[in-house]
Amino acid sequence: DAAHYTHLVDLFVLESVCSRMRERLDDGLKVLPVSCNFSRHTIVRADFLPQVQRILNTYKIPPHMVPLEISERSDTLYHDDLVKATVTLAMRGFVISLDDFGVAHANMMALADLPVSELKFDKQLIDMLLQEYGDIVYSISCTTRAPRGEEEDGLDYHFLSRARFE
Repeated sequence: DAAHYTHLVDLFVLESVCSRMRERLDDGLKVLPVSCNFSRHTIVRADFLPQVQRILNTYKIPPHMVPLEISERSDTLYHDDLVKATVTLAMRGFVISLDDFGVAHANMMALADLPVSELKFDKQLIDMLLQEYGDIVYSISCTTRAPRGEEEDGLDYHFLSRARFE
């Protein structure tokens, strides 16, 4: 984010996801929504919505199939611009997800102001709650990404190959 080139990576990932979805659809295969992470710097760019719309139109993918995840680890810089951008995106059919809630700069202002459809809690917060209140149910989901840090298969996620996931 420091050099503000993150938007190039964000949009590359979105285009790759949409391209793969289109291939699967053309092959008559099932397609599930795939969340794409975007930095706040990317979402508040004036050219963000037109670029995202161009990518979705190119591959004929509806907006609800690529939920837009905003990392809560981002600071509150551009908060008003972020609210305006996400409201516009939500009105156009995008699912807005707030990722890593409960860590670093997490605040209720973001939760109250943003048109969030999905809230993803930070794993450390969940671990703390599980330790404090043992009767909370913990769910493990599947992912095709590589493990980060000390994540363990079957404990943090079920890490699957792309072929096995499909």
